Amino acid sequence: MLITLVSFKDKLNGRKRYDSFVKIVNDTKADFVLFCGNTLYNESYLKDLQGSIENSNTTVLFEVGKVKESSLINLKYCLYTIQKGQIVNLYTNQLFTQSADINNNESLCERFINELETRRRLTVNGKKCLILQCGENNIIRNIQSEHNRAAFRLEQRKDLEERFMKLLQSVDIILNPIHSPMSNYDKIEKRRIFLSDSKRYYFSVCNAVGKVGFDSSRIYYGYYNGKLIDKVEEYCSRDYILLTYQI
Repeated sequence: MLITLVSFKDKLNGRKRYDSFVKIVNDTKADFVLFCGNTLYNESYLKDLQGSIENSNTTVLFEVGKVKESSLINLKYCLYTIQKGQIVNLYTNQLFTQSADINNNESLCERFINELETRRRLTVNGKKCLILQCGENNIIRNIQSEHNRAAFRLEQRKDLEERFMKLLQSVDIILNPIHSPMSNYDKIEKRRIFLSDSKRYYFSVCNAVGKVGFDSSRIYYGYYNGKLIDKVEEYCSRDYILLTYQI
């Protein structure tokens, strides 16, 4: 199975992002494509997208930055897939961005676990996938006194921890689209190792922002069983980079 990660230059404007998105989807030979966060800026691009997709062989996961569903409901970072050439709304969006949002917030944590169980799972070529959006990896904390060991954040809720661990154990791949490069590299690396433990894969990719160029390894990651894995192919254009892995 071939998996391609796509990073856009952060300043690539809306229409050029859309045009690049369509070209990548239609040209790819990969079985699955994971785009960086905020792939398309708003839902207006979806209106043209369905008629532009020619590739019916590849499954694609992408984010739409802003979606206005009604005068009362305005959502950020909504997840969509393309399956068999058709756009599928997963009816889910990012629920939190940082540790302060989820720390000791039992009601949000319960909602998040429910979202993972019901709307964030995807099967591609027989591989079961689970989706965490950007800073939602803060569902995991680091214990500094134990060399930043990674652990479920709400330790007081063993029931939620059990549900989360059951989810991890039931999937083959963790997908983590990200908006911009994350700081606290050592801590985040421990989380990647944790998420890819027990013979799981973990893939993340973000936009190339500011001084972080396409030559920086910090815009994309592939892990298996707690260790970094090598890509098999790389393609770099002026506006985006494609990193392909064989699993």
